[in-house]
Amino acid sequence: MTASLLARRMMEGLSDTGRAELGETLAELSQGGHADLVAVFRGLLDGKEMGAALGLPEGTAQLLYAQAHVRFNGGHVTDALALFQALTVLSPGVKDHWLGLGICLRLTDALATARLAFATAREIAPDCPAVMYHQAELDLAEGRLAEAAALMRAFAALPETGLKTRMAAEAQRLVAALAARGAG
Repeated sequence: MTASLLARRMMEGLSDTGRAELGETLAELSQGGHADLVAVFRGLLDGKEMGAALGLPEGTAQLLYAQAHVRFNGGHVTDALALFQALTVLSPGVKDHWLGLGICLRLTDALATARLAFATAREIAPDCPAVMYHQAELDLAEGRLAEAAALMRAFAALPETGLKTRMAAEAQRLVAALAARGAG
């Protein structure tokens, strides 16, 4: 759940008295030198993503994403993981942030959390070949052979795209591994 959605849901659940008290508390915080905190909270209530509510410059998420890739490709998975975690908070609606997070979590053996990251990426982009592949690879690693096979059948049924073509060799290896384990 994004921070802005959480803030809106919190407001929806408040009575008129609760809203008034929250308004008073925000006013007190603002007068007490916490105007920045109040501005962030108000931004979240207005539906802004965290990066926008924090007032980060345009393009910050793209720079962090590029840095996450540099760290990952340099073999610094833990550093990349931290950046992908930040990206999922700053821009939670971006599939690639969740996919990168899932891949890093998978490589650090945080399998249950990786599963959640891949599931979030799949909610955002249900027909993404990369998400399907990585989720299937995790299923295979966890012995969820039927789930992995189903995902690879869905992968095969996707229309041909550049991404699917680039992933074809990896997908074939995964299908072969599933067949060797009696799934398919």
